[in-house]
Amino acid sequence: MVIDMHAHILPKTDHGSDSMECSIQQCKKAAAAGVETIVATPHFYMDIDIIDYFLMRREEAYINLTKTVKYPKILKAAEVTLFPGIEKLDRLDELCIEGTDYILLEMPNTTGDDWVYQSIFEIKGKRGLRPIIAHIDRCSKEKAKRLLEMDVLIQVNAAAFTSFKKSYYVMKLFKKNKVHVLGSDAHGFADEYLDFHQAQKKLGSLADTVMSNAERIIHNEFIKK
Repeated sequence: MVIDMHAHILPKTDHGSDSMECSIQQCKKAAAAGVETIVATPHFYMDIDIIDYFLMRREEAYINLTKTVKYPKILKAAEVTLFPGIEKLDRLDELCIEGTDYILLEMPNTTGDDWVYQSIFEIKGKRGLRPIIAHIDRCSKEKAKRLLEMDVLIQVNAAAFTSFKKSYYVMKLFKKNKVHVLGSDAHGFADEYLDFHQAQKKLGSLADTVMSNAERIIHNEFIKK
């Protein structure tokens, strides 16, 4: 099964798609790239979103899109940007990939961020959720090093494979089982699905492991690091 673990394809839930027509085109491009399941991850920002409203907006967008799009299959989730105190947020578990306790976490654009790692620790330990760190290929080397040392899962964007330097870096991480899943991070016209298809080719035999990891996640199964 080919699974895209990170995509902004729900209409009008964030800046990923501004219309139903845009979302339908995104799904067509995903299907053309061989994607069978899309984990829809609209941005959730604790400092500007009210979770009740976010969940209602996401549900409405999901229902409207899946009335028209029957393939690929779409799962509800969120890309949750870390913000001080988010580990205490009511209903945080409802931002997980649906049917699971896996949650996609985006690192904030901050410096001096020891609180970030403590927050991840508490989301995992006190809240009982299983973090997946979004697009580690976009993190600084220092931040990536600390995240890779934590007991969390790691997602890489397909676009990382379009750069020789980044491609070399993330391939080493995949080979060492330091990173685990692949996402398109699709926005707008979703040209990212060309990257997604090419990334699978570059992964070669590792692509089977990457997609097996994704399948285990959506079935809420444990992945050994």
